[in-house]
Amino acid sequence: NARLEAMKYRMSAAKEMQRSSKFNFIPSINLFGSYEFNDEVPFGTQGDSYMIGATLKWDLFKGFQNVGKVMESKAQLKKAELAYESSLFKNKMEIQQAQRSLDQAQEQLQFAEASVEQAEEDFRIRNNRYEQGMEKTTDLLQAETKLLQSKLQRLNALYQYNLSIATLELLLEREMPY
Repeated sequence: NARLEAMKYRMSAAKEMQRSSKFNFIPSINLFGSYEFNDEVPFGTQGDSYMIGATLKWDLFKGFQNVGKVMESKAQLKKAELAYESSLFKNKMEIQQAQRSLDQAQEQLQFAEASVEQAEEDFRIRNNRYEQGMEKTTDLLQAETKLLQSKLQRLNALYQYNLSIATLELLLEREMPY
């Protein structure tokens, strides 16, 4: 999941910030140097000069600012870790919910298929009886209405099934073999 991957990077960055905040306690050393050619003749060697140096900077006490930075970076790391764990848990729950929805939609689709078969058989029987003059027109129309309603329910169940598959594929970031 891209969101979880981003959280991992955030956690990694917080770890590095915590590590770098500890460097405020040690001195910093800078080295520098320069070399100059000073002559009236181009590329002459009469007036060479050079300079080499080093600086050492060590803040012994900054009013607990360094300690505060370390504590802040630890808190940021803990916050990032908790956010990652929370997202991981939330993602697992969403996947489980999507799987349950898919299972329920599959059962509804099977039920709707059986309902359509039953309504088709009922309509066929009533139509045969109507053609022989043994059934009223209203009963035949009711059977046809029931058949159309069951077909509509089947389409709705198929829609919910496909929607559940799409939701699960979105959460898993891969296609399902359904």
